[in-house]
Amino acid sequence: AGPGERTEMLEAHVAAEVARVLGLGGELPDPRQGFFDQGMDSLMAVELRGRLQAALGRTLPTSTVFNYPTVHSLARFLAEGLPGAGEPRDGGPAPGVEPAVDDLGNLSDDQLLALLAGELENGD
Repeated sequence: AGPGERTEMLEAHVAAEVARVLGLGGELPDPRQGFFDQGMDSLMAVELRGRLQAALGRTLPTSTVFNYPTVHSLARFLAEGLPGAGEPRDGGPAPGVEPAVDDLGNLSDDQLLALLAGELENGD
């Protein structure tokens, strides 16, 4: 698939995974509404990251769901990691870049807990 099609396919997959994590049944989330505005918590964010890692066969930064907090932005970020990707990113840090220690003070308690859970999960 071409880059645009890949992003659409990834957006559909991410939306389905978010719906599973949030327990939305057959309803899909709004692709431009924030995950946490839709009821996601830090443990759900860790679960979503794990599901996406398994599906894509690649490791994602622990902060991925916080840096790309919508279906749309997360799908665009994930599409960049595919061979032949070249679409511009929708904001956020460069792929694979964790927040700097100075940036941690700007995160909520839930976001900090999710980052810590991800680090512990990865043994980092």
